[in-house]
Amino acid sequence: MPSLTRFAVLFLVANASAQLVSAQSHALFEAGGAITSGARYSFNDRFTEGSSVPRTGWGWQLGALELFGEQEDRLNFLFGLRFQYRYYRQAREYGRTLLVQENGHFIAYGAAYDGVATIREARLGIPLQWWVRLGARSKLSIGYELSINQGGKSTETGERTISSTTNLPDGSHVTTYVTEPYTDELGTKSGRAMAEIALGYRRWFGSRCIAGVDASVVGPMNGKGLTGGPVSELSFNFGWLLRLKEKGAANGVE
Repeated sequence: MPSLTRFAVLFLVANASAQLVSAQSHALFEAGGAITSGARYSFNDRFTEGSSVPRTGWGWQLGALELFGEQEDRLNFLFGLRFQYRYYRQAREYGRTLLVQENGHFIAYGAAYDGVATIREARLGIPLQWWVRLGARSKLSIGYELSINQGGKSTETGERTISSTTNLPDGSHVTTYVTEPYTDELGTKSGRAMAEIALGYRRWFGSRCIAGVDASVVGPMNGKGLTGGPVSELSFNFGWLLRLKEKGAANGVE
């Protein structure tokens, strides 16, 4: 239960921050996109050698959040729910060999793989953010987000070259090559707890519209999983503020 305990502590800190920031809160609807650095897949034991290079991926997110405080406040606090979709990519090159004896001849089989692994992942998270005033309309955003992987699919597609070398009794050998496309299912995992640490910038445009950018690091909390973590992301967000009733006020929506 360590993750639940950690969440409880963070929730108490969030409530305390909300009370300290302001007596007024607003609903914030947020949408945006993201650029990712890659998935960092680990190799299976059956691979004798290989290399892996993360490639650029993409994603998007939608959020329903609550913002405590006003534009001119020194400190704002935000929390809510956010749904994220991410598409990670990673180039992989590896090979494996097998030596067998058939009819008195030793035959070496080899397969060289050159492909791209991808993972499509959906996450439901609870973002916690503190906004510190930098200027009249700008804020520094410091965030931490806990999320649960809601499902995903991971595959690898590419081209492999299969070689077959037969060693003959006279010392000579014969080698043949066959090149073909391939697709492998890498497996999926759901219910994995994820953690994200982000540093960003927010800019107010008028009294309702907020745009921002976040640089973050995301990874599974148990240090395992298909992504192997951590994965770096750059996300762009656009939000619209819905002004709610001020606490203690007699009237309804402004």
